[in-house]
Amino acid sequence: MDVCAYTILRLMSDIKDPALDEEANVKNWLQNLAQFAAMFFKKYHQVDMVGLFTYLLNRMRSDNEHN
Repeated sequence: MDVCAYTILRLMSDIKDPALDEEANVKNWLQNLAQFAAMFFKKYHQVDMVGLFTYLLNRMRSDNEHN
């Protein structure tokens, strides 16, 4: 389960250069990934989410500094 959590985090961090074709909608891709992550962590609540939260907080801080 920890490998799945790591993979979710890795996919979220690769959003800058998503592996999608020109017609794909990044917004829908991100929404689907977020929904999957929510369902995964709800079902497997024993999996450590500290890495995901740390990444999201650092990303929000970085975005606030650039605005």
